[in-house]
Amino acid sequence: MGTMVTSLFLLGAVTACGTDTIQLAADGETDYRIVVADDPSVEVVAAAGELAGFLKQVTGAEFPVIKGSSARSEHQIMVGRSPVLDEIKLPVNWKALGPEGFVIRTVGRKLVIAGGPRRGTINGVYTFLEDIIGCRWYTPKFSVIPHKPTLTLPPLNVQMIPDFDMRWLERNPELDWAARQRLNYFPHDKLIDLKNPKLAGSGHSVRSDHHTLVPDGLLPYAEFDKHPEYFALVKGKRMQKGQPCLTNPGLFDVIIRNAKTWIEHEVAPGRFISISGGDFGNLCECPKCTAVRKKHGWSGGEMLFVNKVAAELEKDYPDLLVDTLAYSFTQSPPADMTMHKNVQIRYCPIHLCYHHAFDECDYNLKKRHPLSTLAGWIDIAPRVCVWYYALPPAQEPLYPYPNINCLSRNFKLMHNAGVKGLMIQNRWYTEQTGGLVELKDYLYVKLLWNPDYDVQKGIEEFCRACYGAAAPQIIAYVKLVNDTETYYPGEPANDSFTTGVPGMHVRIGRRIPIKKSTLVTIKKLFDKAERTVANDAGSLERVKRVKLSLEAAMK
Repeated sequence: MGTMVTSLFLLGAVTACGTDTIQLAADGETDYRIVVADDPSVEVVAAAGELAGFLKQVTGAEFPVIKGSSARSEHQIMVGRSPVLDEIKLPVNWKALGPEGFVIRTVGRKLVIAGGPRRGTINGVYTFLEDIIGCRWYTPKFSVIPHKPTLTLPPLNVQMIPDFDMRWLERNPELDWAARQRLNYFPHDKLIDLKNPKLAGSGHSVRSDHHTLVPDGLLPYAEFDKHPEYFALVKGKRMQKGQPCLTNPGLFDVIIRNAKTWIEHEVAPGRFISISGGDFGNLCECPKCTAVRKKHGWSGGEMLFVNKVAAELEKDYPDLLVDTLAYSFTQSPPADMTMHKNVQIRYCPIHLCYHHAFDECDYNLKKRHPLSTLAGWIDIAPRVCVWYYALPPAQEPLYPYPNINCLSRNFKLMHNAGVKGLMIQNRWYTEQTGGLVELKDYLYVKLLWNPDYDVQKGIEEFCRACYGAAAPQIIAYVKLVNDTETYYPGEPANDSFTTGVPGMHVRIGRRIPIKKSTLVTIKKLFDKAERTVANDAGSLERVKRVKLSLEAAMK
């Protein structure tokens, strides 16, 4: 985690602030009150409510939430900034915490959890509950909340700023779970759910978050009949389904006008607007567009246009980011160009091998070059985020997809390179769960919050909690389906991208055949797992859900 005074990930590592402990509850009773400002923000109200609710589950005691002006006792849990908190003159540089950083401190008999104005305080509450108290929200349907009628805290002195300021799991199964995992970005179609107070301060795009410069987006089909010159010239003809003619001055006015309409009609203000080309080819071949590409490279035309849009929108919306995709023909950075200060690049390394880390296999290193491409964008853009692909076979979403072993290395590489945030595309367009979907989602959100998270430790903890006595078999299964030797050697069938590169390389959506002998081993693992937890209904049901991936593999 960024800017940490202490590490929270093991209670024993918490730095002392003084020598006194705090007893929040004794034998299911408490004298403590949760204190908020007299006019708290929606986020702070939600944070206080979550803290009170989970502390009651842990201790059995009621922790009333009161206004600061009513606070009299020394037994206070101060949640969020308030005049009462200011009175104790806590030495915190609040501005340095940014919008989402926080402190957790004990001061005498008081406990303070407070942070930045966007989601800092609620991040602090969930971190306190998870890393100090021991609460775990493994899946939307399965949590482990410890039972501690007597709850004593050591002295605490914690300051934390998230390493990634965009933490976005594209397909969120349940939004309370997402909030507790400290995710902070959501698709536009979840906008109505952002009224959930636990999500207060979260970000979203203005309308669609990608591929907007298309006839059903910012460039309506109706414009083609009136102004075909706004559309791509391909082989001498204007094409309605093509990339725009980005050098046409009239097109710029249309895009700005439509972008402002999108912005003004938002239910809640978006954090960014996407200005990005369609998910198809057909680039404009007019002389001006061709000249721009010759000077700046394949991405040059779109990036010049994005810069121009960002400069214009900044006049009326100075805090709005203009997001664009480094994808397909725009994947590599342009030559001789610097991106506008309000531009956010989302680098989309779609064709990589996700069985290996970015710097591990010959296919990634010699054919795709993700790290040098990423460094090129970081050199010219003020903000670079990553669209991280974690997609199993599209038609068989529960089929084993061996992408776990590279997670730890990849997240460290991205963080160390200077990536500001990530969107993880964890599903195709389905909310289907089962197989290792829930485990992977758990690992993804932990890495979004802390790129140094111990993935193997996380797998073992998750399996012990979710599968009980069958944990050894499920841990063995996770290892097996992420092992190269489990699959038939050689190149995946029908993948021209990896042709000629020795070894197994797994791009998104690829179904790699599993050896028959290994399928027999996997079946024995599940048979033993089911026998082991036959009398534990919850663990047995969860084991059967993981087993769905074996059934998908045996089809």
